[in-house]
Amino acid sequence: MFKIFFIILVAYCNSNMAFLMAQDRQLSIEYDFNFIRQNGKKTIKMLSDQHKNLQTIVRSFELQTAPGVVENKIDKRFFYTNFTKQKISYWEEFVDVYVKESLNTMTWELTGNTKKILNYTCNEARSTWRGRDYIAYFTTELPFKAAPWKFHGLPGVMLEIKSADGNLIIKAKQLKTGINLGAIINPFTNQELIGWNEFVKKYKSKQHKNKELDAKGSVIFGKKTIRIGTRIELITEIDLEYENNYKTMEIKK
Repeated sequence: MFKIFFIILVAYCNSNMAFLMAQDRQLSIEYDFNFIRQNGKKTIKMLSDQHKNLQTIVRSFELQTAPGVVENKIDKRFFYTNFTKQKISYWEEFVDVYVKESLNTMTWELTGNTKKILNYTCNEARSTWRGRDYIAYFTTELPFKAAPWKFHGLPGVMLEIKSADGNLIIKAKQLKTGINLGAIINPFTNQELIGWNEFVKKYKSKQHKNKELDAKGSVIFGKKTIRIGTRIELITEIDLEYENNYKTMEIKK
């Protein structure tokens, strides 16, 4: 009787230990991030657990700070995901606001195709989202749910995504799992966040003002600016207009 009780106790302790270890396990991925509409080299460094996710997007680029003066710059952006609340938070540079939006904004369709990435078997899925068509590859061989940038909604870990027009590709180049790989801290705790719809209103207003300045040929040195039409998301008519202008220029080349 004692022997049976001892076996059950050991099994219970082992199962609880395994559960706690699974809760402590983290996923670390580094992605190459290439969006041809913007200059500079980008990488995404992601740290994730079962409840939250922090992405650090590092960009190195050249910036003209005065006529004839070009400096090498590096900046960092953060995307924080709370899987429990199904929300992602980030800073929008163009309008200078902090945004919190739902993770459930993309609808995916599985194609049945697969391929290997970093020795993991990945399923192919497709989606049309905010003006572009996307092809993604995700694996269910890891006990996590994670995706780069805002491309959530698939049941696994996304290791690659690309736009059908060839303008964007994000692909994992390093991956590891382990216990306590780092701290996942919300960088926006003390910031006032607005919802997606409110952001779009502010974005449209700022965009129209910038288009007027752009038409006048205004140039501001000493400040890092984003020209209209360089967004991944095409959410307004002006975004689409400038995207089509880019395509026209590429055809002429």
